[in-house]
Amino acid sequence: MSALTVDIQRPDLQRFTMPMVAVLGAMFGFVTGNIYNSPWIGLVLGALIGVGIAAVLARFIPVKRW
Repeated sequence: MSALTVDIQRPDLQRFTMPMVAVLGAMFGFVTGNIYNSPWIGLVLGALIGVGIAAVLARFIPVKRW
């Protein structure tokens, strides 16, 4: 009797999670930038901060293989 193993491919953190966090950071940055009367600078800075946080977390948090 042979055992059936199912290997489900999960999205790579660099290709899926990082752009999502960048978009979320850009939205928060845009809202915060509106408070200080420069929404576009807030959008760019929010996206950069989001990508930075996602890159650091992707490097230090291991991917669990079940």
